[in-house]
Amino acid sequence: MPAAGHARRLGKIECSKELLPVKSFAGAQPVCANLLHQFQQAGVQRACIVLRREKADIPAALGSGKEYGLSLRYIEVDASPSVPHSIDVSYSEIKNSDVLFGFPDILIKPANALEALAVARVSTNSDVMLGLFPSTQPEKVDMVEYDEHNSVRAIVIKNPDCKLRETWLLAAWNAQFTAFLHAWVDDCDATNPTEPQLGQVFTAGIRQGLKINVHRFPQGNYLDIGTPEDLAIAQQKNWA
Repeated sequence: MPAAGHARRLGKIECSKELLPVKSFAGAQPVCANLLHQFQQAGVQRACIVLRREKADIPAALGSGKEYGLSLRYIEVDASPSVPHSIDVSYSEIKNSDVLFGFPDILIKPANALEALAVARVSTNSDVMLGLFPSTQPEKVDMVEYDEHNSVRAIVIKNPDCKLRETWLLAAWNAQFTAFLHAWVDDCDATNPTEPQLGQVFTAGIRQGLKINVHRFPQGNYLDIGTPEDLAIAQQKNWA
């Protein structure tokens, strides 16, 4: 779970973005609880949270993870230039494991989406399985093109002119992809002013022959609380 960002789009907030309260049927919960519950539903036993050192309120709030049925491991960094770099910080923790990944500031339904994704990856022997959700915001997310066999053809990153209709929001992958990501980050040009994207790593993996497939959630729904407008919606609308 990457939590090393700055949440600049939200302006001044009173806590780390990942802890902002959203409305759920169980009452107000931190937004990251949605992903933690997804982990729990999927049978995850331990989870790594990569966070900036000044985000001490996250481990203070989540503690050991017992409330979520998880063993939480916190990895502190001074800064992280991108999500791929944040993931790679946890390389020694995850290099020999199957990995489930999600964004702590995106609310997702159904509640068992990550579980279904993990099962789909294993059953198809894929290196990576991406969870796809309907989206009408290609300027904000990575849109995914895939073939009749659910193999990824292309990932279009934040392009308002893109005509595709589904974005990936969750991922499951094996140790082979973790090793590939580790090498990709090592080779990443640190002087490039453009922030590296995880979608670029998936695209590079396809070129190297990795099996990257999709599992669709056509009735699924999501809400990214990264803007004041969407945060207001999340604080008014119930999310399980």
